[in-house]
Parts: sequence; structure tokens; C-alpha cells
Amino acid sequence: GITLSAGAQNHQWFLSSDVVNVHNIATGSAGAAHTWQMGGVEKMRITAAGKVGISTSSPSSKLTVYDTTSDEQIKLGYSSTYEWSLGRAAADGSLVIKGYNGASSTNVAHFNLNGNVGIGTSSPSSALHVDSPNDGPIFDSGGTGNTNHALLVRDSGNNQLLRVNNNGNVGIGTSSPS
Repeated sequence: GITLSAGAQNHQWFLSSDVVNVHNIATGSAGAAHTWQMGGVEKMRITAAGKVGISTSSPSSKLTVYDTTSDEQIKLGYSSTYEWSLGRAAADGSLVIKGYNGASSTNVAHFNLNGNVGIGTSSPSSALHVDSPNDGPIFDSGGTGNTNHALLVRDSGNNQLLRVNNNGNVGIGTSSPS
């Protein structure tokens, strides 16, 4: 059966189905956080300010999720066949959006801490780096700090196919349009 019992502190309840699987919901005192614990370890809390923390006891925003064991913090999906995940790349802390089709996962978008965004690549080398596994073109925008080009279109071998310089000159098959 299920047992609901009061804890030793005010505003503390225990819900358990046996001695091993005790789930603790506690506030400690009026106005304090609600915490969810498993096996005596806090897993989630809602602060008096309405901030939710998962794997953190001090959420800094409306929802704060920490996980040191997985790159995927949030998953959305239809069963386990089709899923989207949002998380961070363990190697550099980048934000990653992945898609899963039931057989394999793919990095769909990668947002580096330096501001570079990659679509189809986990190593964006410019402000916007678009790559395709089907030998499609790679688009590279020069951005405001670039004095050479406003737009590059390259093939999968990194050869320039089209170049638009900041001065408006367009080159096809040349890296120096005039």
C-alpha cells in the first residue's frame, strides 16, 4: 500500500510504498521552497518566488535544469521513435538541438558560446554555418566585422562557388571578384 506520514519538521510529508522508495515533499517552514527528494537526495524544488530547479537547489530563472551526466536536458517526442532534444555539448558548453528518428540522432543546430550558429554541423566556423550531409552548398555570411565578403557559397570540399564582396562585387568560380 501507499503511506502518507508527517515528518519531524513542520510542513514535511513522506509518501512511500515501502521503506526503500520514500518520496519526500517538504517546505521546511512557511514561505520556503517545496522540495522533491528520492532516497534523501533532492531532485527538484519550487522556490517561494515560483522558480523551478531540477538538479539544483538554487534555480536562477523560472526553470533551471542542471545535469552533469548527460548532454540532453530537455526532450520532446512522440514515444521513443521520434524525439527532439535540447541540451549542452559537454565538450564546450554549446547549446545543441538534436533530432532522433528511431534509429539515430543528428545534431540539427549548434549554438557556440562565441555566437557562431551551425545548422547541420557541430563545428560552426562562422556566424552562420550551414552544412548538408548530401554534398549541398555551405553558406557562410561575412558579417559586420568582415572586410572581405558578405556571402560565400562553398561546396563540401570548401571550394568557393559564389562570392559576394562587401563592396557588392560578385564572383562565380573566383575568390577575387572585381
